[in-house]
Amino acid sequence: MKRMNILHAVVFIITLIIFFKFSIFIGIVFILLYVAVIKYPAILYYIGNHKLASDKTYEANKYFERASACFYSPLKIKMACCYFLLLQGKLDKSQEILKSCLDKKLNDTDKINLEINHSLIAWKTSGLDKAIEILMNLYNSYKTTIIYLNLGYFLILKGDYAKALEFNLEAYEYNPYDAGIVDNVAHNYYCMGNYDRSIKMYEKLMENSPSFPSAYYYYALALIKKNRLEEALHNLNKALDCKFTFLSVIKREDIEEKISEVKSKM
Repeated sequence: MKRMNILHAVVFIITLIIFFKFSIFIGIVFILLYVAVIKYPAILYYIGNHKLASDKTYEANKYFERASACFYSPLKIKMACCYFLLLQGKLDKSQEILKSCLDKKLNDTDKINLEINHSLIAWKTSGLDKAIEILMNLYNSYKTTIIYLNLGYFLILKGDYAKALEFNLEAYEYNPYDAGIVDNVAHNYYCMGNYDRSIKMYEKLMENSPSFPSAYYYYALALIKKNRLEEALHNLNKALDCKFTFLSVIKREDIEEKISEVKSKM
């Protein structure tokens, strides 16, 4: 931020010199060029998002890497690039971006975004305990949907389902409309063998057509427990239509295997 303030001050002085020594027109052109340069990381990020939406992942990653490499790129953009690269399994690059931001002065929003990415990277490199520790420290100071969502999910993966349920019900009370939080509660009930409650929560979730495969997969598993095989098969097929990322715990092969298993029972 300090470097940017110095840069802005220098440009302001240069602009004044151009205005008085040369011409107003040249000064305006200089300002427009400067604004274009300043917005360069945002432009790269926008193009990367467009490429990603068009399933041009390789090209998208290149734009995200370039956007995050700009020394004056806003932390918000750096963290978004870090996350998108992490989704593609670019752990080394994600860690590199994260480390470049650790010594920066952060506001509350920036700190939350940074620590969320930190926890995801820790999950994949150091394990669940480290990821949970990072988010628990964050949770002690902040209460947001994304913190409730990720920490609740990690607690389920940890396997202490009673503790996880207590937390996820608190999260549900905080935001009962977030698809990920509803999914956590439904998943948690499934893991505890409470299939009726799990199905009830999944029915609520399906009203919003979730985009992540685990929702349909665990809903199908709960339905299988109640011998509702046709409905289970339908949801397993819907799971296959979802996008899978490096952070997806459920893999396409898991779903295909379960589909074969259900078909054999039918």
